[in-house]
Amino acid sequence: MNEDKPSLEPFEEVQIKNSKRSKLGQFKSLITSRFLLPKSDNEKLRRKLDEVKSKIPVPVIWLFGKTQSGKTSIIRALTGADRAEIGNGFQSCTKFSSKYFFPDESDKLIEFLDTKGIGETTYDPSDDIGAFIEIAHMLVVVVKSSDFALDSMISSLSKIIRSKKNIPVLVVQSHLHELYEIDRKDHIYPHIYKDLDDSRIPNEIKRTLVSQRELFKTISKNFVVVDLTLPEDGFSETDYGADILFDEICNLLPFSYRMIFQQIKEVNTDFRKLFNNQSYGHILFYSITSGLVAAVPIPFAVLPLLSGIQVKMLHSISSIYGNPLGYKIFREIAATIGLGFLVRQGGRELLKFLPGIGSVVSAIYAASTTFALGMTFCYYFSLPKHQREHPVLKEYYKEQVLNAKEYFKRFFENYKKQ
Repeated sequence: MNEDKPSLEPFEEVQIKNSKRSKLGQFKSLITSRFLLPKSDNEKLRRKLDEVKSKIPVPVIWLFGKTQSGKTSIIRALTGADRAEIGNGFQSCTKFSSKYFFPDESDKLIEFLDTKGIGETTYDPSDDIGAFIEIAHMLVVVVKSSDFALDSMISSLSKIIRSKKNIPVLVVQSHLHELYEIDRKDHIYPHIYKDLDDSRIPNEIKRTLVSQRELFKTISKNFVVVDLTLPEDGFSETDYGADILFDEICNLLPFSYRMIFQQIKEVNTDFRKLFNNQSYGHILFYSITSGLVAAVPIPFAVLPLLSGIQVKMLHSISSIYGNPLGYKIFREIAATIGLGFLVRQGGRELLKFLPGIGSVVSAIYAASTTFALGMTFCYYFSLPKHQREHPVLKEYYKEQVLNAKEYFKRFFENYKKQ
Protein backbone atom coordinates (compact mmCIF):
# COMPACT_ATOMS: atom_id res chain seq x y z
CA MET A 1 0.00 0.00 0.00
CA ASN A 2 1.26 3.42 -0.97
CA GLU A 3 1.89 5.71 1.92
CA ASP A 4 0.48 9.18 1.69
CA LYS A 5 3.10 11.77 0.79
CA PRO A 6 3.77 13.68 3.97
CA SER A 7 2.41 17.22 3.93
CA LEU A 8 4.81 20.15 4.17
CA GLU A 9 4.86 22.33 7.20
CA PRO A 10 4.22 26.03 6.44
CA PHE A 11 7.85 26.90 7.24
CA GLU A 12 9.12 24.29 4.76
CA GLU A 13 6.80 25.63 2.06
CA VAL A 14 8.22 29.11 2.57
CA GLN A 15 11.76 27.73 2.32
CA ILE A 16 11.04 26.07 -1.02
CA LYS A 17 9.42 29.24 -2.38
CA ASN A 18 12.34 31.33 -1.21
CA SER A 19 14.75 28.85 -2.76
CA LYS A 20 12.96 29.17 -6.11
CA ARG A 21 12.97 32.94 -5.83
CA SER A 22 16.62 32.87 -4.87
CA LYS A 23 17.52 30.83 -7.95
CA LEU A 24 15.38 33.12 -10.10
CA GLY A 25 17.13 36.13 -8.58
CA GLN A 26 20.55 34.58 -9.21
CA PHE A 27 19.61 33.89 -12.83
CA LYS A 28 18.36 37.47 -13.26
CA SER A 29 21.57 38.85 -11.75
CA LEU A 30 23.63 36.67 -14.07
CA ILE A 31 21.73 37.88 -17.15
CA THR A 32 22.00 41.48 -15.96
CA SER A 33 25.74 41.36 -15.27
CA ARG A 34 26.56 39.41 -18.42
CA PHE A 35 24.37 41.11 -21.01
CA LEU A 36 22.51 44.21 -19.80
CA LEU A 37 25.23 46.17 -17.99
CA PRO A 38 28.18 47.24 -20.17
CA LYS A 39 31.51 45.79 -19.10
CA SER A 40 33.73 48.08 -17.06
CA ASP A 41 36.49 45.70 -16.05
CA ASN A 42 38.30 43.76 -18.75
CA GLU A 43 41.88 43.42 -19.85
CA LYS A 44 41.50 45.43 -23.05
CA LEU A 45 39.93 48.35 -21.17
CA ARG A 46 42.59 48.23 -18.46
CA ARG A 47 45.39 48.29 -21.02
CA LYS A 48 43.82 51.19 -22.88
CA LEU A 49 43.22 53.14 -19.66
CA ASP A 50 46.84 52.65 -18.61
CA GLU A 51 47.96 53.88 -22.01
CA VAL A 52 45.75 56.97 -21.85
CA LYS A 53 46.66 57.71 -18.23
CA SER A 54 50.29 57.99 -19.28
CA LYS A 55 49.27 60.80 -21.67
CA ILE A 56 47.45 62.87 -19.05
CA PRO A 57 49.80 65.69 -17.97
CA VAL A 58 49.57 65.28 -14.18
CA PRO A 59 51.17 68.26 -12.38
CA VAL A 60 53.40 67.32 -9.43
CA ILE A 61 53.50 70.03 -6.75
CA TRP A 62 56.06 69.85 -3.97
CA LEU A 63 54.69 71.43 -0.77
CA PHE A 64 57.44 72.53 1.59
CA GLY A 65 56.66 73.92 5.02
CA LYS A 66 56.55 73.38 8.74
CA THR A 67 53.82 71.41 10.48
CA GLN A 68 50.67 73.54 10.93
CA SER A 69 51.80 76.02 8.29
CA GLY A 70 48.70 75.36 6.20
CA LYS A 71 49.72 72.76 3.60
CA THR A 72 46.59 70.62 4.07
CA SER A 73 44.44 73.73 3.82
CA ILE A 74 46.09 74.55 0.50
CA ILE A 75 45.31 71.09 -0.87
CA ARG A 76 41.71 71.48 0.30
CA ALA A 77 41.40 74.91 -1.33
CA LEU A 78 42.90 73.72 -4.61
CA THR A 79 40.99 70.44 -4.93
CA GLY A 80 37.82 70.77 -2.88
CA ALA A 81 38.63 67.57 -0.97
CA ASP A 82 37.76 67.64 2.72
CA ARG A 83 40.36 67.49 5.49
CA ALA A 84 39.56 63.92 6.59
CA GLU A 85 39.83 62.65 3.04
CA ILE A 86 43.18 64.42 2.58
CA GLY A 87 44.53 63.12 5.89
CA ASN A 88 43.60 59.54 5.04
CA GLY A 89 45.03 59.84 1.54
CA PHE A 90 48.66 60.59 2.36
CA GLN A 91 51.17 57.81 1.62
CA SER A 92 54.70 57.82 3.07
CA CYS A 93 57.45 57.82 0.46
CA THR A 94 60.62 59.01 2.24
CA LYS A 95 61.68 59.41 5.88
CA PHE A 96 60.32 62.96 6.02
CA SER A 97 57.78 63.09 3.19
CA SER A 98 54.56 61.64 1.84
CA LYS A 99 52.43 61.85 -1.31
CA TYR A 100 48.80 62.75 -1.84
CA PHE A 101 47.00 61.97 -5.10
CA PHE A 102 43.85 63.75 -6.23
CA PRO A 103 41.27 62.28 -6.54
CA ASP A 104 43.19 59.03 -5.85
CA GLU A 105 46.29 57.15 -6.98
CA SER A 106 44.45 55.26 -9.73
CA ASP A 107 42.62 58.24 -11.24
CA LYS A 108 45.12 60.98 -10.39
CA LEU A 109 44.92 64.49 -11.81
CA ILE A 110 47.35 66.15 -9.37
CA GLU A 111 50.13 64.75 -7.23
CA PHE A 112 51.19 66.60 -4.07
CA LEU A 113 54.49 65.92 -2.33
CA ASP A 114 54.39 66.96 1.33
CA THR A 115 57.66 67.39 3.22
CA LYS A 116 57.44 67.29 7.02
CA GLY A 117 60.00 68.00 9.69
CA ILE A 118 60.96 71.35 8.15
CA GLY A 119 62.65 73.60 10.67
CA GLU A 120 63.76 70.70 12.85
CA THR A 121 67.50 70.15 13.28
CA THR A 122 67.10 66.48 12.30
CA TYR A 123 65.71 67.28 8.87
CA ASP A 124 68.03 66.44 5.97
CA PRO A 125 66.74 67.32 2.49
CA SER A 126 69.06 64.85 0.73
CA ASP A 127 66.51 62.01 0.54
CA ASP A 128 63.77 64.32 -0.69
CA ILE A 129 66.04 65.90 -3.28
CA GLY A 130 66.87 62.45 -4.62
CA ALA A 131 63.23 61.36 -4.67
CA PHE A 132 61.50 64.54 -5.88
CA ILE A 133 63.86 66.81 -7.76
CA GLU A 134 63.30 65.18 -11.16
CA ILE A 135 59.52 64.69 -10.87
CA ALA A 136 58.37 67.95 -9.21
CA HIS A 137 57.12 70.62 -11.62
CA MET A 138 57.15 73.37 -9.00
CA LEU A 139 57.91 74.03 -5.36
CA VAL A 140 55.29 75.68 -3.14
CA VAL A 141 56.80 76.94 0.10
CA VAL A 142 54.20 77.46 2.84
CA VAL A 143 55.07 79.70 5.78
CA LYS A 144 52.99 81.36 8.47
CA SER A 145 52.97 85.13 8.00
CA SER A 146 54.07 85.62 11.61
CA ASP A 147 56.94 83.07 11.52
CA PHE A 148 60.49 84.43 11.40
CA ALA A 149 62.33 81.36 12.75
CA LEU A 150 63.19 80.32 9.20
CA ASP A 151 66.99 79.90 9.02
CA SER A 152 66.91 76.10 8.91
CA MET A 153 64.07 76.08 6.39
CA ILE A 154 65.80 78.53 4.04
CA SER A 155 69.04 76.56 4.29
CA SER A 156 67.22 73.39 3.18
CA LEU A 157 65.49 75.26 0.36
CA SER A 158 68.82 76.60 -0.88
CA LYS A 159 70.14 73.04 -1.19
CA ILE A 160 67.06 72.03 -3.19
CA ILE A 161 67.32 74.98 -5.54
CA ARG A 162 71.04 74.36 -6.15
CA SER A 163 70.08 70.84 -7.25
CA LYS A 164 67.51 72.12 -9.76
CA LYS A 165 68.00 75.79 -10.52
CA ASN A 166 65.11 76.08 -12.97
CA ILE A 167 62.36 74.77 -10.69
CA PRO A 168 59.62 77.41 -10.22
CA VAL A 169 59.19 78.43 -6.57
CA LEU A 170 56.12 80.08 -5.04
CA VAL A 171 56.16 81.29 -1.42
CA VAL A 172 52.72 81.25 0.23
CA GLN A 173 52.39 83.49 3.29
CA SER A 174 49.57 81.88 5.25
CA HIS A 175 47.51 82.51 8.40
CA LEU A 176 47.19 86.22 7.62
CA HIS A 177 44.56 86.74 10.35
CA GLU A 178 47.21 86.05 13.02
CA LEU A 179 48.61 89.50 12.16
CA TYR A 180 45.26 91.26 12.60
CA GLU A 181 44.57 93.60 15.48
CA ILE A 182 42.06 92.31 18.03
CA ASP A 183 39.27 94.58 16.83
CA ARG A 184 39.50 93.44 13.17
CA LYS A 185 36.69 90.95 12.55
CA ASP A 186 37.07 90.27 8.83
CA HIS A 187 39.39 90.51 5.82
CA ILE A 188 39.76 93.47 3.48
CA TYR A 189 37.80 92.87 0.27
CA PRO A 190 38.72 92.39 -2.46
CA HIS A 191 42.07 90.72 -1.79
CA ILE A 192 44.71 93.49 -1.84
CA TYR A 193 47.93 91.74 -0.81
CA LYS A 194 49.40 90.74 -4.17
CA ASP A 195 52.12 93.40 -4.41
CA LEU A 196 51.79 94.93 -0.92
CA ASP A 197 51.55 98.42 -2.40
CA ASP A 198 47.90 99.05 -1.59
CA SER A 199 47.41 101.91 0.87
CA ARG A 200 44.57 100.04 2.60
CA ILE A 201 46.99 97.46 4.01
CA PRO A 202 47.63 98.24 7.70
CA ASN A 203 51.21 99.45 8.18
CA GLU A 204 52.18 96.81 10.74
CA ILE A 205 50.93 93.94 8.53
CA LYS A 206 52.71 95.39 5.52
CA ARG A 207 56.02 95.71 7.39
CA THR A 208 55.76 92.12 8.64
CA LEU A 209 55.01 90.64 5.22
CA VAL A 210 57.72 92.68 3.51
CA SER A 211 60.29 91.70 6.15
CA GLN A 212 59.43 88.02 5.73
CA ARG A 213 59.71 88.27 1.94
CA GLU A 214 63.15 89.77 2.36
CA LEU A 215 64.28 86.52 4.04
CA PHE A 216 63.28 84.60 0.88
CA LYS A 217 64.86 87.00 -1.64
CA THR A 218 67.43 84.39 -2.74
CA ILE A 219 64.73 81.69 -2.98
CA SER A 220 61.89 83.26 -4.97
CA LYS A 221 60.35 86.44 -6.32
CA ASN A 222 56.85 84.94 -6.38
CA PHE A 223 54.64 85.48 -3.30
CA VAL A 224 50.96 84.97 -2.43
CA VAL A 225 49.17 85.92 0.80
CA VAL A 226 46.31 83.63 1.85
CA ASP A 227 44.12 82.99 4.85
CA LEU A 228 42.51 79.56 4.60
CA THR A 229 40.25 79.17 7.61
CA LEU A 230 37.33 77.08 8.90
CA PRO A 231 33.72 78.34 9.04
CA GLU A 232 33.87 78.42 12.83
CA ASP A 233 36.72 80.94 12.68
CA GLY A 234 34.09 83.56 11.85
CA PHE A 235 35.42 85.06 8.61
CA SER A 236 32.99 85.65 5.76
CA GLU A 237 35.33 83.91 3.29
CA THR A 238 37.14 80.73 4.30
CA ASP A 239 39.44 80.60 1.25
CA TYR A 240 40.75 84.16 1.23
CA GLY A 241 43.31 84.50 -1.55
CA ALA A 242 42.70 80.99 -2.97
CA ASP A 243 41.83 82.31 -6.46
CA ILE A 244 45.08 84.27 -6.60
CA LEU A 245 46.96 81.18 -5.40
CA PHE A 246 45.34 79.17 -8.22
CA ASP A 247 46.36 81.76 -10.80
CA GLU A 248 49.95 82.00 -9.56
CA ILE A 249 50.38 78.22 -9.65
CA CYS A 250 48.93 78.11 -13.17
CA ASN A 251 51.34 80.85 -14.29
CA LEU A 252 54.36 79.02 -12.91
CA LEU A 253 53.52 75.49 -14.08
CA PRO A 254 54.77 74.35 -17.50
CA PHE A 255 52.08 74.90 -20.14
CA SER A 256 50.85 71.30 -20.54
CA TYR A 257 50.48 70.81 -16.78
CA ARG A 258 48.83 74.19 -16.45
CA MET A 259 45.90 72.94 -18.58
CA ILE A 260 44.92 70.23 -16.10
CA PHE A 261 45.18 72.63 -13.19
CA GLN A 262 43.03 75.25 -14.90
CA GLN A 263 40.47 72.57 -15.73
CA ILE A 264 40.27 71.53 -12.09
CA LYS A 265 39.72 75.13 -11.01
CA GLU A 266 36.82 75.67 -13.44
CA VAL A 267 35.05 72.39 -12.75
CA ASN A 268 35.60 72.50 -8.99
CA THR A 269 34.18 76.02 -8.71
CA ASP A 270 30.90 75.03 -10.39
CA PHE A 271 30.69 71.55 -8.87
CA ARG A 272 31.00 72.70 -5.27
CA LYS A 273 27.92 74.88 -5.75
CA LEU A 274 25.93 71.69 -6.34
CA PHE A 275 27.49 68.70 -4.60
CA ASN A 276 29.61 68.39 -1.49
CA ASN A 277 31.63 65.23 -2.10
CA GLN A 278 34.76 64.00 -3.86
CA SER A 279 33.00 62.74 -7.00
CA TYR A 280 34.03 65.59 -9.26
CA GLY A 281 37.70 64.56 -9.33
CA HIS A 282 36.74 61.16 -10.70
CA ILE A 283 34.26 62.73 -13.14
CA LEU A 284 36.93 65.06 -14.46
CA PHE A 285 39.49 62.26 -14.74
CA TYR A 286 37.19 59.98 -16.73
CA SER A 287 35.98 62.89 -18.89
CA ILE A 288 39.53 63.78 -19.92
CA THR A 289 40.29 60.08 -20.41
CA SER A 290 37.24 59.69 -22.66
CA GLY A 291 38.31 62.70 -24.69
CA LEU A 292 41.84 61.37 -25.15
CA VAL A 293 40.47 57.98 -26.24
CA ALA A 294 38.03 59.62 -28.67
CA ALA A 295 40.86 61.67 -30.15
CA VAL A 296 42.22 58.51 -31.78
CA PRO A 297 41.81 59.25 -35.53
CA ILE A 298 40.18 55.90 -36.39
CA PRO A 299 36.38 56.16 -36.87
CA PHE A 300 34.24 53.83 -34.69
CA ALA A 301 37.29 52.10 -33.16
CA VAL A 302 36.75 53.60 -29.71
CA LEU A 303 32.98 53.41 -29.07
CA PRO A 304 33.21 50.18 -27.00
CA LEU A 305 36.08 51.67 -24.96
CA LEU A 306 34.12 54.86 -24.29
CA SER A 307 31.22 52.78 -23.00
CA GLY A 308 33.54 50.87 -20.65
CA ILE A 309 35.19 54.06 -19.39
CA GLN A 310 31.84 55.70 -18.66
CA VAL A 311 30.51 52.67 -16.79
CA LYS A 312 33.76 52.55 -14.80
CA MET A 313 33.12 56.16 -13.81
CA LEU A 314 29.56 55.29 -12.74
CA HIS A 315 30.91 52.48 -10.58
CA SER A 316 33.31 54.94 -8.89
CA ILE A 317 30.51 57.44 -8.18
CA SER A 318 28.18 54.68 -6.95
CA SER A 319 30.88 53.55 -4.53
CA ILE A 320 31.28 57.08 -3.15
CA TYR A 321 27.54 57.31 -2.53
CA GLY A 322 27.42 53.79 -1.06
CA ASN A 323 25.04 52.49 -3.74
CA PRO A 324 26.42 49.66 -5.92
CA LEU A 325 25.70 50.17 -9.61
CA GLY A 326 22.93 47.71 -10.49
CA TYR A 327 20.69 47.20 -13.47
CA LYS A 328 17.83 49.31 -12.04
CA ILE A 329 20.00 52.41 -11.56
CA PHE A 330 21.77 51.91 -14.88
CA ARG A 331 18.43 51.49 -16.69
CA GLU A 332 17.11 54.76 -15.24
CA ILE A 333 20.22 56.70 -16.24
CA ALA A 334 20.30 55.07 -19.69
CA ALA A 335 16.64 55.99 -20.21
CA THR A 336 17.50 59.57 -19.30
CA ILE A 337 20.21 59.85 -21.96
CA GLY A 338 18.48 57.71 -24.59
CA LEU A 339 19.84 55.97 -27.67
CA GLY A 340 20.34 59.33 -29.33
CA PHE A 341 23.62 59.56 -27.41
CA LEU A 342 25.12 56.68 -29.40
CA VAL A 343 23.81 58.12 -32.67
CA ARG A 344 25.36 61.52 -31.92
CA GLN A 345 28.67 60.00 -30.86
CA GLY A 346 28.64 57.92 -34.03
CA GLY A 347 28.15 61.11 -36.04
CA ARG A 348 31.18 62.65 -34.35
CA GLU A 349 33.16 59.52 -35.22
CA LEU A 350 32.34 60.08 -38.90
CA LEU A 351 33.94 63.51 -38.63
CA LYS A 352 37.28 61.78 -38.13
CA PHE A 353 37.39 61.31 -41.88
CA LEU A 354 38.04 65.08 -42.03
CA PRO A 355 41.78 65.58 -41.37
CA GLY A 356 42.67 67.91 -38.52
CA ILE A 357 39.08 68.57 -37.44
CA GLY A 358 37.19 65.44 -36.54
CA SER A 359 39.41 64.08 -33.77
CA VAL A 360 39.25 67.30 -31.72
CA VAL A 361 35.46 67.51 -32.17
CA SER A 362 35.09 63.86 -31.10
CA ALA A 363 37.35 64.45 -28.09
CA ILE A 364 35.34 67.48 -26.93
CA TYR A 365 32.04 65.67 -27.39
CA ALA A 366 33.18 62.46 -25.65
CA ALA A 367 34.60 64.42 -22.70
CA SER A 368 31.49 66.61 -22.45
CA THR A 369 29.00 63.76 -22.54
CA THR A 370 31.04 61.74 -20.04
CA PHE A 371 31.18 64.75 -17.74
CA ALA A 372 27.43 65.36 -18.12
CA LEU A 373 26.74 61.69 -17.41
CA GLY A 374 28.76 61.85 -14.20
CA MET A 375 27.10 65.07 -13.07
CA THR A 376 23.65 63.67 -13.84
CA PHE A 377 24.49 60.56 -11.84
CA CYS A 378 25.43 62.72 -8.83
CA TYR A 379 22.23 64.71 -9.33
CA TYR A 380 20.28 61.43 -9.43
CA PHE A 381 21.65 60.42 -6.02
CA SER A 382 21.03 63.89 -4.57
CA LEU A 383 17.28 63.77 -5.36
CA PRO A 384 14.63 62.07 -3.21
CA LYS A 385 13.50 58.85 -4.90
CA HIS A 386 10.09 60.24 -5.84
CA GLN A 387 11.74 63.11 -7.75
CA ARG A 388 14.05 60.98 -9.91
CA GLU A 389 11.96 61.48 -13.02
CA HIS A 390 13.37 61.08 -16.53
CA PRO A 391 12.36 64.56 -17.80
CA VAL A 392 14.08 66.26 -14.85
CA LEU A 393 17.27 64.24 -15.27
CA LYS A 394 17.23 64.58 -19.05
CA GLU A 395 16.99 68.36 -18.87
CA TYR A 396 19.81 68.45 -16.33
CA TYR A 397 21.96 66.23 -18.56
CA LYS A 398 21.47 68.56 -21.53
CA GLU A 399 22.48 71.58 -19.44
CA GLN A 400 25.65 69.84 -18.27
CA VAL A 401 26.65 68.88 -21.81
CA LEU A 402 26.47 72.54 -22.83
CA ASN A 403 28.47 73.65 -19.78
CA ALA A 404 31.09 70.96 -20.28
CA LYS A 405 31.71 71.85 -23.92
CA GLU A 406 33.10 75.18 -22.76
CA TYR A 407 35.37 73.42 -20.26
CA PHE A 408 36.81 70.94 -22.72
CA LYS A 409 36.94 73.00 -25.90
CA ARG A 410 39.85 75.04 -24.55
CA PHE A 411 41.50 72.00 -23.02
CA PHE A 412 41.62 69.81 -26.13
CA GLU A 413 42.45 72.67 -28.48
CA ASN A 414 45.43 73.49 -26.27
CA TYR A 415 46.29 69.80 -25.91
CA LYS A 416 46.47 69.50 -29.70
CA LYS A 417 48.95 72.40 -29.84
CA GLN A 418 51.48 70.60 -27.63
